[in-house]
Amino acid sequence: MVIKGTINGGERFIRQSHNAIINLIPEPPRVKMVASQPGYLHSPATIACSVKSMTPFNVVWYFGEAREGTKWKPLTLPQLMSGRDVDSDVTYEITDVTDNSEGYYKCLIETSRGKDEGITYLDVEEQPPLIDAPDRLLVSPGQTAELKEPFKVSRSNREFGKIRVQGQIGVEPG
Repeated sequence: MVIKGTINGGERFIRQSHNAIINLIPEPPRVKMVASQPGYLHSPATIACSVKSMTPFNVVWYFGEAREGTKWKPLTLPQLMSGRDVDSDVTYEITDVTDNSEGYYKCLIETSRGKDEGITYLDVEEQPPLIDAPDRLLVSPGQTAELKEPFKVSRSNREFGKIRVQGQIGVEPG
C-alpha cells in the first residue's frame, strides 16, 4: 500500500507499506449433508446441515421429494444465522419420529452472495431392541454363557479364544 500526502510545511511525502492487503470477496455459501440417516420410531431425531459461509445467512428447512419439479413443504421460516469462515452446523429437530417423518429434508442456505442447498433422506425404522444384561455374570467350569454385546473379562490363568473356562471367571458389560 502506498500513501501520498503533504506535511504541515507543504512538504510532500510518500509512505509505502510492505504488508500485503487483500480485499476478501465472500464466496457463495457451501452446504454439506449426509445422503441418508436413520430415525427411530417414537424417538427424537436431529437432521444436521454443515454450512461454510463468510457472511450471515438465512436457513430454511423443507420436507418433500428429491425429484426435480416437485414442491417442497416449508418446515421453518427463514432464520438469520451469523456466518463464519469455518464450518458451522444448523439443525432441524424432530421431537417424535413417526412413519410420516420418513422422507427427504432440504436445508436451503441463502446469503447476499448466493445460495446452496443440501438434501438428506430420513429412513424411519423400528427402535432397536434394548438388551438388558446383568451387571455381572459368573460361569462355573462346565457351564456355558452366550455373550452378544461388548464386554470386559477379568481373568487369571484362563485361555481365551472361545473363552474356555477352567475355573470361575467374572464378566461385566463393557
